[in-house]
Amino acid sequence: MAKSLRSKWKQKMKAVKRVRYDAKATETLKKILAIQQIREQEEEAKKDAEMKEKEPTSTEKMDVEKDIYNVKTMRNSKNQYPEWITKKQKRHVSAKALKKKKAKGKKLAANPIWKKAIS
Repeated sequence: MAKSLRSKWKQKMKAVKRVRYDAKATETLKKILAIQQIREQEEEAKKDAEMKEKEPTSTEKMDVEKDIYNVKTMRNSKNQYPEWITKKQKRHVSAKALKKKKAKGKKLAANPIWKKAIS
């Protein structure tokens, strides 16, 4: 089918509008970018001013009580595991300790001096 005069006219007018609106859009984008650059410069100026105003801070350390953990048992002075340890690690550490305890008991039972002390 051939294009009618009406559709050709509409296409032409849309092209004209497109050109006009594109020009407006580019102007608004340029304004927005200019405003953004001004804001960034102001923020940088504020940061620089704040850095100059700040006095060098003293390097005194705060008194913070740290829990001291035993490396073997992985427990602190209150006999608690650290927060970051997982359940699997807790089981592993406690099983290891139990195994050592049993082995130590077997050694003592096999020791002849211990047998004399019992009887």
